[in-house]
Amino acid sequence: MGVDEKRLSKMSYQEIDGRVCELDDASLARLINSRSRKIGDSASEVLARRGVRARLIIDAALDGRMTHRDSKVRAINFLTCLGKRCPEAAKAYLHLLNDRGKDVAGCALFGLVFLRDKKHLPKLQERLADLKSDSTLKPIIEKAIVALKRRSPLLYSPYFHDSSNVWELPRWRFWRKRG
Repeated sequence: MGVDEKRLSKMSYQEIDGRVCELDDASLARLINSRSRKIGDSASEVLARRGVRARLIIDAALDGRMTHRDSKVRAINFLTCLGKRCPEAAKAYLHLLNDRGKDVAGCALFGLVFLRDKKHLPKLQERLADLKSDSTLKPIIEKAIVALKRRSPLLYSPYFHDSSNVWELPRWRFWRKRG
């Protein structure tokens, strides 16, 4: 079933949702890359409601099918909503860490830091070494490296609250550091 994105983009979120919910998972994954924020967000939401496995989104990111900033961020957000239940998302995070955009790389860093797996430190250090000294991404990666070394993701994102506990963060650490 083909999708007329131009026509869809003129509809409300509710109307788009009603149309795209009829599509198969692969078509929805393609629509995550839509230039229309409403279409991409709706497709992502429908996939999330279906409980679609992350492999579809990871493969799209790794294969370069997410071609612009919003779609890359949308894909990362889809994966980070799965939290620690999706350690294979690290491949997509590492791939998207190399994006030129600060927003995309920053979101990818969030996922890597919250996974709390120190084996990713060499890739972060390598990326840091590749940056020019005046890069705006440099302090963000430095902060992520410190947080990952200490396995303390709140050093990277201090105001994050994991209400669904998808990242399985130890609760006692929050209160000790904040209170």
